[in-house]
Amino acid sequence: MTQDFFTSAIDHKLFQRYDPGRALFRTYIRTCVDNHLRHQIESDSRIKRGGAVEIIPIDDNTQSAEPDMEAYFHREWMRQLFTLAVDDLRSKCEQENKHIYFHVFELYDLATERPTYDALASTLRITTTEVTNYLAWARRQLRQLLLDRLAGITGGESEYNQEVRFLLGWERR
Repeated sequence: MTQDFFTSAIDHKLFQRYDPGRALFRTYIRTCVDNHLRHQIESDSRIKRGGAVEIIPIDDNTQSAEPDMEAYFHREWMRQLFTLAVDDLRSKCEQENKHIYFHVFELYDLATERPTYDALASTLRITTTEVTNYLAWARRQLRQLLLDRLAGITGGESEYNQEVRFLLGWERR
């Protein structure tokens, strides 16, 4: 469904039609996604050749899908921004020959089960202090790269601050 939306958005030049004076970028995208889903549901519910087919829902959730879609949209928005920022961090570490910084970050912050600092230091044959320093540097860089990405896709200072509050819970001063 996501790929279908972006294919349609590119085909219909939705991103070129965005006007920062009318809405926040996230609001604009959300409206486009909602419209796309509504059209998709209408299309799927039309009777096509082969007659009416009874669709049996997989889950028996009687609640409206709207809150779930809203939560899903926000999770995906955040996930994509953080994924891009992590990719930027990886590139920055490669360019600056700081592979160990990213490796420590990856083994600790991106791990499904976090090791202790001491265990990570022992595994990598570095000191625990180096682990904490590498993580502190990588986290600062990631935060800045995330903010840079956010600044590039928002329509102004007000929208930027609103998105920073949404993603990180704080405002740039």
